[in-house]
Amino acid sequence: MENYFVPIFNYLNDKLDNSNSVIYLLEKYKSRVEWFTRDELFNYYSNAEKSFEEILEKDLRLFLFDQGIDYPFSTPKSASGRADIVGEIDTDDPIVIEIKIFDKEKRYDKNRIKEGFNQIVKYTNDYNKNVGYLVIFNMNQVEINFKFGSDTKMFPPAIHFNNKIFYFIVINCNNTLSASKLGSIEQVDVTEAEIINN
Repeated sequence: MENYFVPIFNYLNDKLDNSNSVIYLLEKYKSRVEWFTRDELFNYYSNAEKSFEEILEKDLRLFLFDQGIDYPFSTPKSASGRADIVGEIDTDDPIVIEIKIFDKEKRYDKNRIKEGFNQIVKYTNDYNKNVGYLVIFNMNQVEINFKFGSDTKMFPPAIHFNNKIFYFIVINCNNTLSASKLGSIEQVDVTEAEIINN
């Protein structure tokens, strides 16, 4: 009996460890940007005339590579299109990350987050993954508030959909005003129903 359950336990444990490791790295990247490189990244993005997501994707890929993720490829082709980042593609358990920008001046609003969710669902299917990551670069002075059922107190917020789990990591990049000058907090609520029922 033990010979039957031990391999299953080890398999599930490995899957959870890998997912937690990626969440840890993405949380570390969030802290790195928000504490140390936000101004530089925001200025680079603001002065660009095109390829906005590519700028942010390159920064995240470099970080993942520095943290030991082998071959964080940019936009490798799959059946559904091109995911922004696929890491450890040479293993049987690749990491699939989609990037979206929240920037109302460029009309990148909640619909971009919905689009990102649709894309990450398709890419996890393509790579036969049960976990996907949507990284949202918030270029506005707003708080993106995910309202995902009972899991709203967890970081990062997540949606369970079609026997898979999808994590939403927001990187706050706009630091043009100090906290003392911001005034009231502008909040953008994003519900699970909005994300899933397009």
